[in-house]
Amino acid sequence: DAAYAAGLLRRDSLLARLIEFAHRRLYRFADGICVCGRDMADVILAKLGTSDDPRMVMIPNWADDVVPTDPRSNPLLAELNLTHKFVLLHIGNIGRLQPIEALFRAACELNASDPTIHFLFIGDGAQRRWLEAASIEEALSNVTILGSRPRSDQQVFLNAGHVMVFGLVPGMYGVGVPSRMYNAMAV
Repeated sequence: DAAYAAGLLRRDSLLARLIEFAHRRLYRFADGICVCGRDMADVILAKLGTSDDPRMVMIPNWADDVVPTDPRSNPLLAELNLTHKFVLLHIGNIGRLQPIEALFRAACELNASDPTIHFLFIGDGAQRRWLEAASIEEALSNVTILGSRPRSDQQVFLNAGHVMVFGLVPGMYGVGVPSRMYNAMAV
């Protein structure tokens, strides 16, 4: 389903039909099915053609032990010389299933018109190299792209933004779960 949403696979292709057939068989004969939330449960139940399945177990998302702190005293923002900026933060996958192009277009629009707004991307993924190259090509001074950070540093990097941006491309309902959102809401 993620491959459909990313535009990597057409639903009407032979490969997609074979994969769907294999998935339905796998789900029918599995001893148990774990899902990461009710939306994912809806997608799997639809594939099974039922409204309930006693084998299904939902594992809810959670927030780690993180708390809000003042961005003005954030060591990462100090290291990046961004303590005086309003930071829009994208954390996690910089991939095909996130609206990276939309964030890039916003950065382009704001680069000249409002130098106080800065886009900070922390993570890796299929779109990271494109984002880095496009930001250089457009000479964006309002974009910083960092690689993934260890989970042990999340108290710092989760508090590095004034606004956190989350998104999934259309077609990801019940397929992807922006789990980092719970930690973002905690800070």
